Amino acid sequence: MLALLTAGFGLGLLVSAGLPGIDRLLAPERSPPPESTPDSSWSAVQHALDQATYAEARGLLLPLAEAGQARAQRHLARLHRDGQGGVRSHAQAYYWFQRAAEQGDARAQQALAGLYAHGYGVDRDLARAAFWSTRARLQDDSR
Repeated sequence: MLALLTAGFGLGLLVSAGLPGIDRLLAPERSPPPESTPDSSWSAVQHALDQATYAEARGLLLPLAEAGQARAQRHLARLHRDGQGGVRSHAQAYYWFQRAAEQGDARAQQALAGLYAHGYGVDRDLARAAFWSTRARLQDDSR
């Protein structure tokens, strides 16, 4: 257990060091894992993402995210963070990553750690960055 906490803290420090692209390496987002979402909704979302029609993807993801689906929240947050399909908004990215992270989505937790580490959309807080990074790591290890 101590090794996991140490590893998570070390990972949080790497994120906080501001290494270019480290937060994206830690939370790859390309293909969503299966979840209890209607296949037709996710196939439409995946098609929009594959075709790089990000504004359409945002529109398809919003009702799913508002309905509380963590995967949709994470993907919508990523689009806001990266400015795909509309205006870049770290505040909106934080909002949706936080919702997904609270539901236990490990990738959202790691992305949230990156936002805290860099101060994107929130005040920079290395302790919270380490917390979310560790929480994500513990979830990944428990699967």
